[in-house]
Amino acid sequence: MKICDNFGKFAQLLSAKRKRYRSLTVTCVMGTWRESQIMRKMNIEQVREYTLSLYGVTEDQPFGDDIITYRLEGKIFVCLWLGGKYDMKDAEPRFALKLSPERNVELRDRFTAVTPAWHWNKRHWSDVYYEQLDDSLVEEWISESYSLIVSKLPRTVRERYM
Repeated sequence: MKICDNFGKFAQLLSAKRKRYRSLTVTCVMGTWRESQIMRKMNIEQVREYTLSLYGVTEDQPFGDDIITYRLEGKIFVCLWLGGKYDMKDAEPRFALKLSPERNVELRDRFTAVTPAWHWNKRHWSDVYYEQLDDSLVEEWISESYSLIVSKLPRTVRERYM
């Protein structure tokens, strides 16, 4: 029996990873099973759908046709750039995300796809280049931003969102 013939045990190890990746291919290289994976990445519609799926979130365009803001109780927590002629930074898809100052520093240190937000308070806001990141991270950070806003609401209003 070749080493590569024993695929069952290897497949069990990969089962958890399959949920995280869009595509997971496995090949036998020199008698050893190797995996290659493609991260699931969100597109602009998926970012919009996920953000609107959070309870109480509204969207509007107070800054022009190329920006959509997402609010909870009137407080912005995500600002999604749609692309357009007024971009002064670069043309990559991104959104600005409000997080705690400590969390912003941590994410900027760990991920090149997270940078200080353009035209926002750089201490509280980061630009997230969502097409460069796994969708689970993007969803986690949007939820974290939402939770931050919820935590700052008056107690009587906050209870509706917990």
